[in-house]
Amino acid sequence: MPLPAALADFYQQVGPFGEEDLTTAGKSGRKPRGIWFYGGGGNEVFFPRLSDLWKAQDAFGWNFRDDVPIEGWPQNWLVFADEAGEVFVYDSDADVVRFLLPGEDIEDAKEIAGTPIEVTGAVALFSLRDEEAGDSKFTEDFDLLPSWVEKVRTEMEEKFGATGRDVMAVYTES
Repeated sequence: MPLPAALADFYQQVGPFGEEDLTTAGKSGRKPRGIWFYGGGGNEVFFPRLSDLWKAQDAFGWNFRDDVPIEGWPQNWLVFADEAGEVFVYDSDADVVRFLLPGEDIEDAKEIAGTPIEVTGAVALFSLRDEEAGDSKFTEDFDLLPSWVEKVRTEMEEKFGATGRDVMAVYTES
């Protein structure tokens, strides 16, 4: 499958291509090379290098051990970001980004309006606001404060429109 135009644009503008070594050591040791940043909900979001994009399909669209496609996974879906097994997928047939939780059926994937670049920007903004707020965004029962959610939702929608709304739904409506 050729690289879809929306993902080619993503790698042109956001990267990483693969020539630079962005490997970092974390709590669990070496991480795959790519871009990592703190995501909403406490997990890191990983964007593989373009040169490793195919490897990122392992266990989703492709079984690398047996070198066969995974039955039931749409061939037009490419994982371009991973947040602790929760994946952001580009659906080239529908020209949309989808978000899929581990163990979720394909038909339950949440559609996110916007391009991979816009979705990445919205995830980064949500993550920034989440990190800035720390524990102050929680109630005594560790639910998100409605006032914090509304404030961030307003900013996300002002900056990213429907993409911001959909990313907020991914992180706040589980």
